[in-house]
Amino acid sequence: MEQKNFQKIYWRNREKTATENRHWIRLTRVCNNNCIFCLDKDEQDGTIIPFSKIEEELKKGREQNCVRAILSGGEPTLHPDYVKIIKKAKEEGYSWVQTVSNGRMFAYQDFLRDCIRAGLNEITFTIPGHNRKLFETQTRAEGSYRQTLNGLINALRTSLIVSSDIVINKFTYKYLFEIIKFYVNLGVREFDLLQVTPYGNAWYYKDKVLYDLNKAFPYLKKAFDYAAKVDFFIWTNRFPPQFLEGYEELIQDPHKLYAEVKGRKEDFEKVIKGEMEMKKAAGCYPERCPYCFWQNFAKTVVELRDIRRNLDKIKFSEKSRGRKNMIKQKKDFKKIKFGNAGEYEIFVNKQTEDWIIKNQQKIKEMKGKIVFTQENHLLLSESVENDINLRDFFQKIKVKGIRIKNIPLCFYPSGKLVERGAENLAFLKNEVNIYKIVGWYIVNRYYTKSLRCKKCRHNRTCLGMQINYIRNFGYKLMKPIK
Repeated sequence: MEQKNFQKIYWRNREKTATENRHWIRLTRVCNNNCIFCLDKDEQDGTIIPFSKIEEELKKGREQNCVRAILSGGEPTLHPDYVKIIKKAKEEGYSWVQTVSNGRMFAYQDFLRDCIRAGLNEITFTIPGHNRKLFETQTRAEGSYRQTLNGLINALRTSLIVSSDIVINKFTYKYLFEIIKFYVNLGVREFDLLQVTPYGNAWYYKDKVLYDLNKAFPYLKKAFDYAAKVDFFIWTNRFPPQFLEGYEELIQDPHKLYAEVKGRKEDFEKVIKGEMEMKKAAGCYPERCPYCFWQNFAKTVVELRDIRRNLDKIKFSEKSRGRKNMIKQKKDFKKIKFGNAGEYEIFVNKQTEDWIIKNQQKIKEMKGKIVFTQENHLLLSESVENDINLRDFFQKIKVKGIRIKNIPLCFYPSGKLVERGAENLAFLKNEVNIYKIVGWYIVNRYYTKSLRCKKCRHNRTCLGMQINYIRNFGYKLMKPIK
């Protein structure tokens, strides 16, 4: 009997974990490895963050109702007060303390034991390979492979949760399956596959570490197929979702962006206010964009800056158009007054589907006043609860030429696209909150398309579908119009 795909079965647990309120805390700006793919290298100046500042950060996280403290670096275990920091995190009320580490210090069993006694719950080991040559070619630290392996084995013998980070780059992509299988056989049951990011060493050595995903995909597919058959979890981190067609359950939860922007919160807010250039805020350079997972978010931040400068004009234009009657539930159809001059925005979902199909003649009579809209969702669970298979739905619709919003033409070729606007803006003229911006971005701007869409004649103008709809139904619904 075919084994279950654990990635698909436990998606609710994955969403709960991904949306958990967590607080990342940097302990050091130093590392005993010199990884060729390290995105943090530019931030490492050899210093140790004072315990008093770390204590302040721990308190700050609890004030924000964070329940998980994630201790990172540099290499966090090099902090002289590392054990003390774990204990302090527990005293502040964090229910879970996790560390992201190269794991070399955990080769010392006394050190590991002290960390566990202080309250450490989980270690995420960075593992660049499954043999010494591949491993140390990337860490550029002699002896690092044996120390990390010993630390990992020591941790697996305890009650700790043990997971592993693998940075996918030109060195590792051909061996991804072998790397995962090697560590699964050791007992690791959770892997985070990190797409190499064009910062720090990874950019300085770009010719050695950046790679062509199209060429690499057959190797990655082998690893994804293995994950579908064996009882362990894979997460992806900053991995372009269009390369996960057929493996949509592995697409990174967009909520991860909240953590991504946390360290540059004030800078991004200044960009939107027009007080700082994006290049200074995020280290953005145009030549890096093709390799950067968050390039679309950066473009959206700049877009919102420009919108904010003309906010008064945008508000005036929205008022001049008038507000449509929103039809989201069965009871809302009572609002429709046939022959009325008003417009109706009908959200296509599980509540409205049957009524629309049964009342196509009425819709035909007033199709010029109707817009069919796909409502976008912040959470995958919201999509599962509300959304329908739009391809199946539009095959049942015999009326042609209705306006559509948030829906690609390949679902309804005779439709007339409504241009997306800047509605439901996540800021006021004098108030900008990056976390509200992130939520707005996920719902209103985080769209994705299949790689097959390149063959569609509408590819240049089509936005695709919102990320959580694709995570729910998959890219298979998208059929290029040639």
